[in-house]
Amino acid sequence: MEPQLLENFSLLKLPDLALLECMQQMDIVALCRFVDTNNNVWEKKIRKQVSLGDVSLRVCRSYSTIDIGNLEWTFCALPYLLPEIKRKVTESLGPLTIEVMKLNCCKGDCWISEVEDASTHPVELVKWMLQKFPKRNLLVFGANLAENVNDQILDLIKTVDVDKFKECTIIIPGDCQEERVNKFFNDKIKRWEVNEIRTHNTKIANMRNFGPSLVPIDICEWFSKFKTPVSYCQYLILRNVHVNENFLNSTINKWINLKYKELVLVKIQHLDTLDKEKILSEIDTKEFNKEEFNRHKNHRLFAPYTGENPLVVENKHFNKATIWIDEENKTFMLAIWDTKAESRAIEMITSF
Repeated sequence: MEPQLLENFSLLKLPDLALLECMQQMDIVALCRFVDTNNNVWEKKIRKQVSLGDVSLRVCRSYSTIDIGNLEWTFCALPYLLPEIKRKVTESLGPLTIEVMKLNCCKGDCWISEVEDASTHPVELVKWMLQKFPKRNLLVFGANLAENVNDQILDLIKTVDVDKFKECTIIIPGDCQEERVNKFFNDKIKRWEVNEIRTHNTKIANMRNFGPSLVPIDICEWFSKFKTPVSYCQYLILRNVHVNENFLNSTINKWINLKYKELVLVKIQHLDTLDKEKILSEIDTKEFNKEEFNRHKNHRLFAPYTGENPLVVENKHFNKATIWIDEENKTFMLAIWDTKAESRAIEMITSF
């Protein structure tokens, strides 16, 4: 086709199947604009057949990113992090009309926008995209709520199907006094199968669903970006997951061999039927001395996680922990009575 004729050719003249195939090959920006400018009849067809592709959203008041298909868009409220690009252009996409700086990117479109609050724009855009394209692959969601969180951003976050992402990270202030923020944090932990939780200056929960897949023994394989050293893990809370005896044996041995320096509790509920002897293979255990543990400084907090007739295990520094395997209720607990975590982290055990 001659260039001039191609320029004047309308995609809408194509048969339905050919047009849908063309749309599936479009980059994300072109696809969203095409959908936004055409009638409801086409929108219904698109909703059923055209996929948005992979979707990741990381939200923070100072610096947020979206990765959708071949579009990577950063929203930055910190001028010193911005590249030295003087030329800006105004772009419209969905609900947003905003200045952007465009970078060369082998992946596709790479945009950066300077904003006062980086948390609202990306959530609004992703919300709009998810409404337009029900077919998508929700990969990673992250929300750092440690920086001046407010009701507006919490309301926005609730609109983007957070629980349907494959992975999720939530960060809130370590001493957060906002009831709604704490409730949001605690509610999310209850909705995910695998949780790695810790608290220092902030409370951090890394969460993941594995479905029917076996949970990997190595925590670094649980999440796509797990930057914190495993030694700082404090809580491993799993429910409705598939783990085997090797997983539980490895978890105990890692604590014994000082791989987990601040571990407080491992709690796994609704286990498959497991062999207790295999779980404790080559692990030296002792009988539980009730009087000794009744005098322990952490007795008030740890007693509920000990059960009847638990086993006692020591690590290489002679710190004590209890192992409780409740076969009737299919629950496994490793409670580190002599944990080296700070008091605020230990107090958090009552949440689980």
